[in-house]
Amino acid sequence: MEIIQVKNLKDCIDHTYELSKDILNNNLDANISVTGGNFGVSFLELLSVKINNMSNKEIYISDERITENKNEKNYNLLIPSLEKLKNNIYSFEGSEIEDFDLQNKEKFNKVFDLSFLSLGEDGHLAGHFENSLDLNEMICYTLNAPKNPPKRISYKVSWLLKSKLTIISAIGDHKREALINLLKGKGIHSKAINSSQEKILLLTDQNIDFYS
Repeated sequence: MEIIQVKNLKDCIDHTYELSKDILNNNLDANISVTGGNFGVSFLELLSVKINNMSNKEIYISDERITENKNEKNYNLLIPSLEKLKNNIYSFEGSEIEDFDLQNKEKFNKVFDLSFLSLGEDGHLAGHFENSLDLNEMICYTLNAPKNPPKRISYKVSWLLKSKLTIISAIGDHKREALINLLKGKGIHSKAINSSQEKILLLTDQNIDFYS
């Protein structure tokens, strides 16, 4: 894993675009996974400005909150920017975990060309938490996420790290402890990241002099 120092979220977003623009090139077909949160929304807003048409890309939202509150769902937070990109969009749909069982395996069995992730305060990535359980080889779920809503479904981090390029952001002092744990091998996903054979870039605004 290569670590790249950035100044803040905006600088992180700009760097992320520059690092991934070869895959995002209009002439290339690609399968892309995007995360929610401030990073996901900000990055997709930039893409909607930088790239006029992504109709040859398939974009998958990496995780979803299982809730009746539409304002809390990643799909509804991301879709304004995704619609501008005129692409094929795939997300987890349903009201219960059972709705996502192996009946959807064929739809969600893509190995991605590019995945964007953002480190959570507790060290989770996408919607894969320490207490998540496997639904199948690609997908996991939890009924007790640290923050509401408690039900989450997600691609497993081990599956997302099969991507040709994975870019992880860790922005803000509130994520420093999780970042330290990740880099020192104590994080939820340290083992998966350290064992990945694909390219991983981590962008952070935190001082990482402790890491060698």
